[in-house]
Amino acid sequence: MKRRAHGFLLLPVLLLLSMVAGAAYLTLRESHLSLAGEARHADWHKARAAAEAGLHRVVHEAHVAACNGNYPVADKPITDTNFDGASYSAFASEKDGSPLDITSEGRFGTARVVLKRKKVVMHRATPQTLVLQAEPEGLDTSLKLGVNSPEPTAPTLSVQPGAHEALLAFGLQSIPAGSHISTALLSARITELQGSGSVNAHRIQSDWTEQATARSRDGTNAWVQSAGDAHPGIIVSAQTLGLGWMNWPLTELVDGWVKGRWPNQGVLLRGTKMQSLSLASRDYPTPALRPRLTVSFHPPCGWTLPQQQLTLVPAADATLSEASPTLNDGASNTLRALNSAKELRLVMLFDTSSIAANKTIKSATLRLTFEGLAGDTPTPRAVDLYARRNESAWEESVVTWTKRTASDNWFFAGAGVFTPLQPSTKTLPKDSKAGTVVEFDAKDWVNDWVANPNINYGVLIRVPNTEANTLVFGSRESLTAPPALTIEYE
Repeated sequence: MKRRAHGFLLLPVLLLLSMVAGAAYLTLRESHLSLAGEARHADWHKARAAAEAGLHRVVHEAHVAACNGNYPVADKPITDTNFDGASYSAFASEKDGSPLDITSEGRFGTARVVLKRKKVVMHRATPQTLVLQAEPEGLDTSLKLGVNSPEPTAPTLSVQPGAHEALLAFGLQSIPAGSHISTALLSARITELQGSGSVNAHRIQSDWTEQATARSRDGTNAWVQSAGDAHPGIIVSAQTLGLGWMNWPLTELVDGWVKGRWPNQGVLLRGTKMQSLSLASRDYPTPALRPRLTVSFHPPCGWTLPQQQLTLVPAADATLSEASPTLNDGASNTLRALNSAKELRLVMLFDTSSIAANKTIKSATLRLTFEGLAGDTPTPRAVDLYARRNESAWEESVVTWTKRTASDNWFFAGAGVFTPLQPSTKTLPKDSKAGTVVEFDAKDWVNDWVANPNINYGVLIRVPNTEANTLVFGSRESLTAPPALTIEYE
């Protein structure tokens, strides 16, 4: 009886030990399976990382090739056999052009991952530049806060803290979809300024027309939030530094418009501190002073810049006075020419860097607007004007008859040269009055400047023959008659 009892007691113990052993085995087996699964998962992640690196590598190599072929294709893929222990092989669907399909295979251990990207846009390496004006595809107007009266054709845009805000929009239809924007600069010309301060640019968040007022965005529908529906974030702020051009860098905003991150509804300009500010609008009578948006961008392969007309005002100009050889006249709103006992000569410089070196210059015309003689009398005789390229660099703020920069003199005083370069002579007719325009063919000059920007030192204009009357022309500071260089190119 006692032996039988011991046997009955031992059986549950054996069963318990068996269960413990089974559980331990299962736990150990699950642990091994889990470790193996984690290892496979880690291999997969490394293989995927390698495949992604291959995709990026093909995109980079194709962009370096810059639409000119030699993209890595299936029979000549890009490979890396030791990408952090993994490997990849990647290739493009085409050897040139855009868009592309890209395939990349990554491997690590037993893991294999294949990734594909469809219709990847390739871009030209050389940026293209367009100078856009609000005319004809854009809009601009002023809002007089608290007043329901539109100003659709006013020649100026008003900015006054708490009283006036300006709205501007530019058509971007000329920039092809998929482009990368490298720079974008909004420029507006100050026509009147009282006090000093800053002007903040905000992104507009509603569609509007030039019938907009402080209460209505189009003459009928109210603004959603407040006049102008401006995003509260300031994109950029520009300081008022006296009469001249104001500039707002808008690269990120324009890139967002082109790529569809935001609808292109323009910018609102809001002033701080100054008493009042007037900017030339798209209806301003002098076209060269109207607002402009200068955009440099990398277009997709296959896109070509259409023929474009670009009108530039001088980046610098000044009168050189032989009678006052140390006088700097760079800030004057006039340029003067004279050849009496002493000469007056004028120099001007145009920034043509926005035109790519591979562009063909179809035509280029330099226009000077005559502002008359003393007493607004007409010219008593025909007067020749002689123009040629300058050979030396100069600075508007310090240039004089004798000096071209703060530390350097002209080789010959008065911006003279030993051998004239590509001269041009035009005649201001007898009986010319204020408003008469003199035009010079500048195609050869612009061709040279575009091909080699380092030789662009501008133009010298003088009266070659004896002339006792001082001829007055508008300078770049003039609000009615600045010099203009109109260039057509493709």
